[in-house]
Amino acid sequence: MPHRLRMTTVIVGMTLLLVQLDATVLGVAIPTIAHDLKINPLSLHMTISLYQLTLAVFIPISGWAADRFGSKRLFVGAALLFMSMSVACALSSNLTHLLIARAIQGFAGAFLMPIGRLTVIRMAGTKNLVQAMVWVVTPAAFGIAFGPFLGGIIVHYLNWRWIFLINVPVCVAVGAMSSFYFRNYRRKNKVPFDFPGFILLGSTAASLLAGIANLTKITGDAFIPLGLFAASLSFALVFIWHARRARHPVIDLKLFANLSYRVSTYATVPLRIGVASFAFVMPLMLQIPMGLDSLTTGLLMGAAAIGALLSRVVAHRLIKTFGFRGVLLPCTIVLSVLTLAVGFVWLTKSLAAVALLILLTGFTRSLVFTSANTASYADLTRCLVNQGVSFAGLVQQLSISLAVGFAAAVLHVRQNITEEPMLTGPDFIWLSVCTGLFALLPVLFFWFLPANLGKNKVDEQAHLHQ
Repeated sequence: MPHRLRMTTVIVGMTLLLVQLDATVLGVAIPTIAHDLKINPLSLHMTISLYQLTLAVFIPISGWAADRFGSKRLFVGAALLFMSMSVACALSSNLTHLLIARAIQGFAGAFLMPIGRLTVIRMAGTKNLVQAMVWVVTPAAFGIAFGPFLGGIIVHYLNWRWIFLINVPVCVAVGAMSSFYFRNYRRKNKVPFDFPGFILLGSTAASLLAGIANLTKITGDAFIPLGLFAASLSFALVFIWHARRARHPVIDLKLFANLSYRVSTYATVPLRIGVASFAFVMPLMLQIPMGLDSLTTGLLMGAAAIGALLSRVVAHRLIKTFGFRGVLLPCTIVLSVLTLAVGFVWLTKSLAAVALLILLTGFTRSLVFTSANTASYADLTRCLVNQGVSFAGLVQQLSISLAVGFAAAVLHVRQNITEEPMLTGPDFIWLSVCTGLFALLPVLFFWFLPANLGKNKVDEQAHLHQ
């Protein structure tokens, strides 16, 4: 892999790590922040939801903005904005200031993730795509797993404000390195912005996230989440109608004519619902049924990050040898079994066994998502790569949010049935059965991937001439 491309993948990997860390690290610190700001801890969940909302809503316009203003300029600007809002979060003296800073931070993150991926895909071409995406995707999985661990360390030994201040040196490094190594891709022919499509897609995402946030009310005021989901579906249908008629839609539905993109996108939704709740559920299980403290929980969760790093060593070789389908089918089945096994962790007294299960889950999860994400772009035509990356980022963010909301709703329903005041071990077994089945569903989609996709014998010239 050329040096400039390798350095670009490192920069983008650092960026994805930064954005995913910021989405997960805050959960552990919520009680401490609430005590410091003298507010209800439940109200602080808005800081996570608002960050996810702005991230999801603005991701679709990142591709158009990169073509219009230049990918390099926009990426550096987004990194600086993310850094300044991190400082603003750290200096917040009340909930209002914190929410405003988090919202703008999510806006900046919406440009960092897809533009970084897009730059790597364009620089890598077909020849280096798999190896480059391994370097890019793995840090994101590492960030999801590492977030609770880092949050526990900071809250235990430092002030919660350092959760945001650690972003500053990373953003400075990303901004400086990208200004030197990034290529500035920019479209010569200016395409008008699809404002109606953006409003419809943003309304779809906002309604869906609001429905997810209210999933815990399903046993009481069920009309609230169901009404929001119905609104989201309505906006989505109107958007599809609009996109088929618009000359330059914000998301071109021709993307789904590509088999590998369509299959991978459809498959990752149930996959993330089944697997992405791991970072949310596992710390709860370690601290409630098993009675471990936050520091021990954080150290154990770090095993998932180690597993994610180890997967990077073998991912490229496995995909080149067996192809995406040959890796995804068996690994998804293994991941489903591991997801099911997570619910039974509280039955063991061995921390070594718990650490091993977390490590294996982190390894397999990273391998599956690296393969699935790369497969979606493997034979996508160049004119659609930009929108493909933007839409994939939107689906990823919504799926992660849906995973956490689904897990919280399942535990809430189970708690209502048992009428127990606190969560118990059997509650997590019930959840693991549900998530394990969701994690198994993608096998039905991955079966339809082309058998040779990702192998060495992929015809590079055919791709380059599309």
